[in-house]
Amino acid sequence: AAPAVCTVTLTIQKSAFPSSGSQPVLANITFGLSPTTLTYSLGNVLLHPAPTYSVGDNNVVVELPQSAVYRGDVFEVRVSSQTSHPVDAFTIKCTSGPGLQISASVDIDQAWEYSQSVFGSDIAVTAFLPPNQAVAGRAAGRTRLFSIRVAVTQAAGMNTNTSVQCSVTSLVTTRGSVRPASVSSSPFPAVAFGMFGSGAAGLLAVEADAVVGVFADVARSELLNTAVVTGVPVRSSMRVITGHASGRVATAAAASCVSTSPTVLGVDPLCAAVTLTGREAAGSTSAAIRVTSEGVSVNVPVIVWHPSSFRISTADDQLSLISSWLNPKDGCRRRYQQTALRVTCSFSNGLVSIPNVDITQTASSHLQANDSTVVSLNGSIATGRAAGSAAILLPSHRASTSPQGSAPLASTVLSVSSQPVSIVGLSITVASSIQVTFNLPAHRYQWTPPAAYSLRVRLHQDINLEGSQAQIIVGVHFSDGQAQVAMRDDGIGLTSLNPSVLTISGDSMVTRRSGSGDLIHASL
Repeated sequence: AAPAVCTVTLTIQKSAFPSSGSQPVLANITFGLSPTTLTYSLGNVLLHPAPTYSVGDNNVVVELPQSAVYRGDVFEVRVSSQTSHPVDAFTIKCTSGPGLQISASVDIDQAWEYSQSVFGSDIAVTAFLPPNQAVAGRAAGRTRLFSIRVAVTQAAGMNTNTSVQCSVTSLVTTRGSVRPASVSSSPFPAVAFGMFGSGAAGLLAVEADAVVGVFADVARSELLNTAVVTGVPVRSSMRVITGHASGRVATAAAASCVSTSPTVLGVDPLCAAVTLTGREAAGSTSAAIRVTSEGVSVNVPVIVWHPSSFRISTADDQLSLISSWLNPKDGCRRRYQQTALRVTCSFSNGLVSIPNVDITQTASSHLQANDSTVVSLNGSIATGRAAGSAAILLPSHRASTSPQGSAPLASTVLSVSSQPVSIVGLSITVASSIQVTFNLPAHRYQWTPPAAYSLRVRLHQDINLEGSQAQIIVGVHFSDGQAQVAMRDDGIGLTSLNPSVLTISGDSMVTRRSGSGDLIHASL
């Protein structure tokens, strides 16, 4: 299959062609994408008038291609007689010009007894009808004698003419040997008919199979420039397809690409992929990649969303020492409170800006504390380690002319207090599953991005059957009104108050039989 998005065969009706004697007509071919009414041009096709020609009686006609041929093409040459009486025998020799190679095989009706000989660029065919085939009812007029196949070699000159010529040594009908009225001896030249009209020359045009159209697409044509945050380039692969004068469709043998908006996005010079490095300055809805192959170019649009207005927020900006709770995972050090960090920013494509986009998952592994002896980070969780203050930073990967590099994208300060808070209680939540519902339009074509669509998260506690499994989540509540989640390896003890109803392993539980009441006990 052709390496295109799709391949369509288009039938051009006979009525679209100009009448004989008229000038060629330039037709534009377009296509549309349902359900929109937008149409796009595929290019132009030149429609030539239907050729007409007349040949005198007692002659031989050689029919050649009506259009240019290209290196690697194989075309058929049809040899026919034009006589007043049925043909009984003939000897015809055909010669190919430079850049052409005649096949050694001949396509001829099985009724004929024939022989063929090939020498160099010539092929000679001699044929006759056996007596048992010379029966009444054979047609006069235009009759196909045989066909040969001719290949255009890879060494053929391009944008030049060559030829296929045939000469008739003998042409015998039921009335004897015949020749055109204007010819007095044999052999005589057959009349060749092709794209240049009729005549003995039998000219053909060998043209370069030049690129006449370029189609290119990007795997993801709408990109978020997360490289500003992560420093990891955002790449989207490209594909370049070329359409050629012969009608051939192929992956581009050679193409070059350049970004029309280098401050918005970049591209591999050989069109492997578009790239966002994080050093770009803005987003855009009008950025494009200029793709060129053999002098033919096309623009491929790409929408880029660029981040700005970064913010780091915390659930608690003061982390206090927790009395009577040591950290078994840190050499039983005195434990401080922890808090969740949230990173947001705005994304803009130059026309529309979407504020307060949560990028915590993308940014969390890139957050830094300027003093890790005061605050330690584990993803988006900040934990106090010693009294003092520390800045939480989101580094920038933008280009900078400053020797110190770019300023952080965002920062916030956490204070760590040695003034202890006490644990005032524990809470238990049991979760068997989480359901996420994304409310989308009923029909995908009703999307009108950029827009906001609601996301609903629901925690389920379906533990009403024997063998049901669930996760146990313990919350630790402090005297300053803050709370945090704790697991077993934080020193939390989980005990089943009725092992015959449910059993506990680690931070999960399994139901065994029916039961109710207080079934789980948490301790610290």
